[in-house]
Amino acid sequence: MTLIEDTRGRLGAWLPSAPLAPPPHVERAATRRLADAGYRSVWSGEGPGTREVFARFGDLLATAGDVVLGTGIANLWARRGTTAYQGGATLAQAHPGRFVLGIGAGHAFQAAKLGEDYRMRAYLSEMDAVAAENPAPVPFPRVPAARSFESTVETLLDLAVEVTR
Repeated sequence: MTLIEDTRGRLGAWLPSAPLAPPPHVERAATRRLADAGYRSVWSGEGPGTREVFARFGDLLATAGDVVLGTGIANLWARRGTTAYQGGATLAQAHPGRFVLGIGAGHAFQAAKLGEDYRMRAYLSEMDAVAAENPAPVPFPRVPAARSFESTVETLLDLAVEVTR
């Protein structure tokens, strides 16, 4: 059974990701309480003004030793695909079987602000190229968000099915 299959259908919780709030010690305590309450997975996102998701999740994964943490989403405007892959591989190696990398495009204003024209398929291809050269020691699921301003929802759903591992 894959990590995605294992967490599907189980009770999960969402941690808010407001700009730099709540403080890290509050998030750590909340993650421990959720794990103690029987939640199998805890999810949170990344957006304008929030803490960097890989550093944040490294801290949270070290806090609660038996819960799966997933990004919903790691924003593709925040970093190159190469860096996202390496961040995911680092967390997966440090916390085997406990990290899910959800990737999404966020909002159109973020792309305009950065002056970039990234697309999900190109971003995932960049991640694949890095994975081919430097495979992660511990595999981790990569799940593209099915909703984006990039194109129609149906197209992104097809892409998600095609590339999710």
